[in-house]
Amino acid sequence: MIIRGTGTGGVAIDVIEGADQALRRVMTKSFDGAKIPFAFMTNGGMETEQQKADKMNALLKFTPEEGQITKENVFLCHTIFGSP
Repeated sequence: MIIRGTGTGGVAIDVIEGADQALRRVMTKSFDGAKIPFAFMTNGGMETEQQKADKMNALLKFTPEEGQITKENVFLCHTIFGSP
């Protein structure tokens, strides 16, 4: 768990201590030249995968220079209904 909603409807959000460092390690490491795959899954809706990725990058203070979470890393409760 990286981010936890703590208020009604998950309005208040906090990043679990050390989560940003752990995720940075996963994002920058590789095994035999292959990146470690990872995904975020949430039952949250009312926004696109890109909007959620942007929000997580802001919360975790990830910059484009160091690598960021992309929409391909995010699965929302309605992702399965989207077009391919």
